Amino acid sequence: MAKQFKGALMPITKEDKPLEMVKVTEEMKAFKAYNKLRVERMNVWQVGPRIRRAEEAVKKAEEEAKTAKMK
Repeated sequence: MAKQFKGALMPITKEDKPLEMVKVTEEMKAFKAYNKLRVERMNVWQVGPRIRRAEEAVKKAEEEAKTAKMK
């Protein structure tokens, strides 16, 4: 069973980390973070259908090559 701690407690120390100040460039201003996130989310979402379409295109090309040899 848990017991109440009765010893000396460790003090909470907060470390102040220095901030690095950077000048905002035009490239940073022009960057559209939301648009970039949306594009990357859609790229992840579309991986499966793109692979399937590529496989279908390979199969279709093989079939066309077979039919071309028969002619």
